[in-house]
Amino acid sequence: MTSAPPAATPPTDVPDPVAAAVARWRRELVEAGGPNSLLWRPADQRGRLELTHAHPAGLAIFLSGRDAKLSDLHREPRALAEAVVAARRLRATAEDLWEQRGLATCFLAAGMATWQTSGGAGRVPSAPVFLRPCELRPRDLAQTDFDLVVSRTVELNPALVELVRAELGVELDGRGLAESSWGRNGFDPEPAYRELLRRCSGLPGFTIERRLGVALLPYAKLGMVADLAGTTVAEHAVVRALAGDPAALRPPTGEPAAGVSLPLVLPVDEHQRAALEAIGAGDDVVVQGAPGTGMTQVVAAAVAGLAGQGRSVLLVSHARSAITAVQERLAQAGLDLVVEAHDGPDLRHEHEPLTAATPAEPVQATAATTRDHHAVTERLQGHLVALHQARHPWGVSAFQAQGAMVELSQVDPPPRSRVRLAGDDLAHLTPQRLDVATRELVQVAEDGAWLTHQGADPWRAARITTPAEADAALAACERLDGDRGLTRLTSLVDALCREVGLPRASSVRGLGQDLDLVSGVRATLDAFVPEVFDAPLPEMLAATSTAYRTEHDTGVGPWRRQGLRRDARRLVRPGPGPTDLHDALATAHDQVTRWRERAGAASRPTVPHGIDEARAAHRAVVADLEALEPVLATTVDGAGLLDLPVETALARVRELLRGRRRLAVLPLVTTTLDGLRAQGLGPLVEDLAARRVPAAQVASEVRHVWWSSVLDEVRRTDPHYGAHDGTALDADAAGLRRLDALALRERAAAVATAVGDARPCWATSPHEVASLLPVGVAVDTVIVLEASQLSVAQAVSALSRGRQVVVCGDQHQLPPGDVSVTVPDPARRDDDVQADQRATSVLSSLAEILPVHTLATAHRGVDDRVALAVDRRLHGQDPVVVPLASTAPRVQLELVDQDRMPQPPRGEAPVTTAAEVDRVVRLVVAHARSTPERSLGVVTFDPAHADAITAGLRQQLASLDLTDASRRFFAGSAREPLWIKPVDQVQGRTRDDVIVAVGYALDEAGQAGHRFGALALGAGERRAALAVTRARQRLVLVSSVTAEQLRQVGAGSAGVELLAEVLQLAGMPAGPVPSLGGLSDPVTRELAGRLRQAGLAVTERAGRGAGAVELAVRDPRAVRGVALAVESDGVDYARGGGPVDRDVLRPELLRRAGWEPLRVWTADVFTAPERVVARIVDAAHGRWDDGSEARDARAKARDAGSDEARR
Repeated sequence: MTSAPPAATPPTDVPDPVAAAVARWRRELVEAGGPNSLLWRPADQRGRLELTHAHPAGLAIFLSGRDAKLSDLHREPRALAEAVVAARRLRATAEDLWEQRGLATCFLAAGMATWQTSGGAGRVPSAPVFLRPCELRPRDLAQTDFDLVVSRTVELNPALVELVRAELGVELDGRGLAESSWGRNGFDPEPAYRELLRRCSGLPGFTIERRLGVALLPYAKLGMVADLAGTTVAEHAVVRALAGDPAALRPPTGEPAAGVSLPLVLPVDEHQRAALEAIGAGDDVVVQGAPGTGMTQVVAAAVAGLAGQGRSVLLVSHARSAITAVQERLAQAGLDLVVEAHDGPDLRHEHEPLTAATPAEPVQATAATTRDHHAVTERLQGHLVALHQARHPWGVSAFQAQGAMVELSQVDPPPRSRVRLAGDDLAHLTPQRLDVATRELVQVAEDGAWLTHQGADPWRAARITTPAEADAALAACERLDGDRGLTRLTSLVDALCREVGLPRASSVRGLGQDLDLVSGVRATLDAFVPEVFDAPLPEMLAATSTAYRTEHDTGVGPWRRQGLRRDARRLVRPGPGPTDLHDALATAHDQVTRWRERAGAASRPTVPHGIDEARAAHRAVVADLEALEPVLATTVDGAGLLDLPVETALARVRELLRGRRRLAVLPLVTTTLDGLRAQGLGPLVEDLAARRVPAAQVASEVRHVWWSSVLDEVRRTDPHYGAHDGTALDADAAGLRRLDALALRERAAAVATAVGDARPCWATSPHEVASLLPVGVAVDTVIVLEASQLSVAQAVSALSRGRQVVVCGDQHQLPPGDVSVTVPDPARRDDDVQADQRATSVLSSLAEILPVHTLATAHRGVDDRVALAVDRRLHGQDPVVVPLASTAPRVQLELVDQDRMPQPPRGEAPVTTAAEVDRVVRLVVAHARSTPERSLGVVTFDPAHADAITAGLRQQLASLDLTDASRRFFAGSAREPLWIKPVDQVQGRTRDDVIVAVGYALDEAGQAGHRFGALALGAGERRAALAVTRARQRLVLVSSVTAEQLRQVGAGSAGVELLAEVLQLAGMPAGPVPSLGGLSDPVTRELAGRLRQAGLAVTERAGRGAGAVELAVRDPRAVRGVALAVESDGVDYARGGGPVDRDVLRPELLRRAGWEPLRVWTADVFTAPERVVARIVDAAHGRWDDGSEARDARAKARDAGSDEARR
């Protein structure tokens, strides 16, 4: 045997892929956003407001610790104008970094340290020395002047501290130096500068330039980079999986174990609930969802549920708006669980410590609410199961039976059979066997098993299975009707009877008995003389038999008996005589008795002529009748011709002869009919034949009987269906809505009680995690929001802090981008179409290795047309979108007339035009005046267009009268202030109304000289989708190019094509909700027809995709009629998750879209359609019969307005 080769020895120099990945991420962070401006002076100084040479008087006020006006610091007009421009840019960029990245970056930088690097060549480091948080506050709406508000907190540049430690091994006393920067007259850093120069003398050429200015500085970058220098982060299972070691992941738990389900404090749909169950089970998961599908709801519910379980949470998002949305959603439930935590001067001490409280008992609703909620849920679920459960052994449901019955009722003519199957016969008749039986019944009907026209069929159901049997039966009938048949027999017997005085019997059997009688008399008279019939035969019988005497107790004495015996012997004819005298006398006695019963007491039996001929004729007739007996036994008239009056029997025979053509059918159908009767279908066969049902109608009759029988069986065996009560179900649905809301409130209160004063959830930027929490696992669960915009390098620091990782976002929104604290250059154009592919998002990476839960129901949307256009292009599927009830336009197109605006020269690529800017500014001001209670945002596709609109609005606001009420709208004090942003800065932000300003224009040749900037990038389609999905109530698109022009000049660009499609939709009237086609359920389809007959306008399956309204009903005659969403408990109801999804959340979705939901139960529609129609007609006219509670709910839903849409 050959020995196995030795095992290979793994090479020792193979690099660790995890370590390599961590090094790559660290390098990516170091390079992101360019050199660290805490150590290197940016080449572009637009990110700095220089104050070194400010006016001495203003500077003295400023350094003393008081707020200073920019106009006091720069008093020369030109310098002030330049400073105002710089302040505007700084403030806008700082606000964006705070809102979009959660980073506080605006600082007053005092001093600038420089030194020689090793080798003395290259760039010279230039690091600000002291940092003080700063805020630039506009003094007016036009931002013509600013207040510089600077914190008293002073911090020594942490990057400088780290560098001195690394280069010199010197630990700088940052706190002491910062404290020494304050003098008797305010901020005076000179003593601190001198001490710092002394301590850093070891750095070649170390000097401090006395400079002062406001700058944007990347305070958080240092911690992220340092976090990846060690090995702790790489030990986390999810981080290792991201680095290429998926085996490090924990396997998902599958079905959550009892007791681990999160306590819900917010309403969630079935998809959201599935994600929360996985989170509650402790799984690492990815949750994906398009805009409006309730991601905020899931995260808020997860935070509350995890807090209720005593688990700590780190909520990570680069967009503060996403964190604020979670906080607001929890506040709606009365919970204050999320604390924002940030790093930096003035910020790191403002947040409360992260603490979790272990509840003493499980968080849940009260026992009474839980019990009642469970009871109502069970009843509604029981109804659903009873209606839709497939019944054994047929595999069909009561719902299907109802529909089939309605369909059959619409057949012309409708089936009318009252036959019903039951017991074993019904149980045996499965759908497959029913199909076979139906085909067989149709076939025998086509073959003529029964007549379908007027006329008799004496042979129907006769037992004839072969042509030979048919021929034999026909021959028997012909003989019976022939000259030697019944007529001749009757004639012969009549002659006999007249001769002897007997009346003729009526039936063939009676004729035979008469013939037997006269034949017997003849035999008796062959043995006895005729006088035997006159003798005292009873006494002779007693005299000749002791047994007879004993039996009849005659009392005849012995002498008398002796004489009677002599007399009896004298009656015997000469010859051999009878062998048993007593038996022969007994026969004679019986004959005379029967004779006198027929002919009278005085008659004497005699022997007629022709007895043998008559008997031969009788035998022949009997033989034919007996041959017909089994043949006719199964017919309607049956057999028994032997016992019928001869005339009747003859008439029957002649009737059979007249129907002789039917005999040819019987061999074709009899065997099949036998099989059908064996299956219990005999009553149905007889019913079909009796009603002469044509073959074309047989199938519907059979199915009518079967479905009716199945439905009767369901009623009999299932009380949930048999005792259906639609009114009680309506009450249960209303009760469930009330109890579910109560249970949510009670669980929220229980969470608040369990948490107490603890703060179980920190919310922060992913860039600050490393500065806030120690390396390693620090919390139970890390939840990352808007993860599509985070690269893996930006996210691993946060991921490594949690025992459990939950990553949320939409892969079809914006990709990751660099974190830059530089002020954007509006003149710089970046058309690098590969810019969006440089980094993979942590969402996409984890979606490949973790379980993914997708949210599919749209809870927010301006127009379902736009939502479907976006989702079909980006997600390749239809979300569950409820169509809007109102035909009022919520998407509007403002087309700027190109003929009235100057055309750019050929080949130029404008991204903003004065005419479009003017139109947008006028729309913004009009909004502030007409609907100031609704928030507003403006989205552009190019930063230059956003800057132009901002400048135009600023100019317009400068001319507003001080008494103009719209000034309050622009003051920035609203909960959701106005913003004007390029599309790359609006992810996670929504407003009630949004204006999308396209900006692009065509040159004088009708061409686009540009490549559409951001829309032409790899994620251009995502940007277009993001822009048009920021509105909650109304979307306005402003463009100087039409949809068709965009398609022509932007062909091949997915982003431009999507924008063109939305422009086209915006230019089209919304109109009534279209139909996706007719309903599949015959019950509700018939209801729709009845409603139309009642004068209502009905649209079946109203909508444009999943989420369509089953029946959209309006009264076309009403000026302000109700838009009814009539939905049944049909297939969509059965697919709609649990009772809460069907009877709580679905009605709420419909109300938000402007519908009045009305549930109808198909069992009611099936049994009492007119009553249901009357109820719907009343509702369409605003007359409801569902009680004050439901009316209050509708009023509340209408009054909620923007709050409902916001949720």
